[in-house]
Amino acid sequence: CQIADYNNQPLFGNGIQIASETDTYTAKPQQRLVGNVIRNNIVVNARVGLFYGSYGYAAGGGDGMRDTLIVNNIFVGNRENAITLQAGLRSPHSNNIIANNLFYWSGVLAPWVVSVDDGGGFGFLHNLWFGLVPGAAAGAGDVLADPRLANSGGTAPSAFIPATTSPARGAANPAFRPPNDFSGTVRPAPGDIGAFVIP
Repeated sequence: CQIADYNNQPLFGNGIQIASETDTYTAKPQQRLVGNVIRNNIVVNARVGLFYGSYGYAAGGGDGMRDTLIVNNIFVGNRENAITLQAGLRSPHSNNIIANNLFYWSGVLAPWVVSVDDGGGFGFLHNLWFGLVPGAAAGAGDVLADPRLANSGGTAPSAFIPATTSPARGAANPAFRPPNDFSGTVRPAPGDIGAFVIP
């Protein structure tokens, strides 16, 4: 999936947003976010690349994410945060992995990299960061280098394929490698960081 704002509108929205909400109006039990997989997406020029919201009303808010994989995505030029993860209000986040993602920022003022309200429940590893300092999102296997995208200012999905010489090549954690990439190409081991198999 490619999500992009190429018009640079002042009221730009978030790229990928998921949420847990408490529904006090229909008396339906809340469904906790468990076992979700977000992979092989390209998010360009969003307000926040990936946003998790924990919303609720009088009943006390939403639960944290559990057993969720956020892997092999590309986030380019997001204007506030690369990732915002609100705290689980009824229960904390637990056992979530954010790995093999490519974060690219080329603006004048770098946004926050990651905002995690309750500070736990997430493992960050083997992500590539360019133009950003990962801070609390730093993890084992990270790459801090220019991924050498084909055309970071482009609009077609192919603009975000790293060059053959990219440091993202072969730098993924194979334990979290999806079977296929954005284009449907089978991913060989150990795999590349980002949404594409690098040619």
